[in-house]
Amino acid sequence: MALVLGVALAGCTGDNTATPTTTPTVSPSTSPTPTLSPTPEAPQPPVRPEAMATNDEAGAVAAAQYFMGDLYWYMYATGDSAEWEVLADDGCIFCSNVLSDVGAMVAAGSTDIGQAPRFETSYGTTISERERFTATVTANQPASQRVTADGTVIDESAGGRYELHFAIRWQGTDWSILAVDATRLDEPSA
Repeated sequence: MALVLGVALAGCTGDNTATPTTTPTVSPSTSPTPTLSPTPEAPQPPVRPEAMATNDEAGAVAAAQYFMGDLYWYMYATGDSAEWEVLADDGCIFCSNVLSDVGAMVAAGSTDIGQAPRFETSYGTTISERERFTATVTANQPASQRVTADGTVIDESAGGRYELHFAIRWQGTDWSILAVDATRLDEPSA
């Protein structure tokens, strides 16, 4: 900007004689180029396990673990509930309550920082061949924090161990989570 302004003023001398102009030499900057610190990447949407493609006990267990594992954590970390809504049956009260909590979190501009639960044990039971199943998983949920956009911690969870019972239906080509019941297996720390 200064070079353009200088050239424009040099042409306005009041007489019609041309004045020679010199082109200034630009020397390279010797100040170091600032390096940007890496920005934490947003969590990527979880990938469905291959076992979810089958309508059997193994598929039901895979669907339960996906739903309450990576998908649950991802939804709280990002506010993206689209996949949760695909899998949650409209009549699933637990699913609706979680969805309401995530909606309130997003509306408040906060997010959860934590990790997906680790599964210790799991098994499935057939209720109706290739259609209705139950799945029971024992999960260890790590501690987490709810934070505002500026990083202020507004709530903390110590985590804990839970036994989760699922009622699941194979509907056409996908799973539908009908109900989830969570029982705490350890006492929360005071």
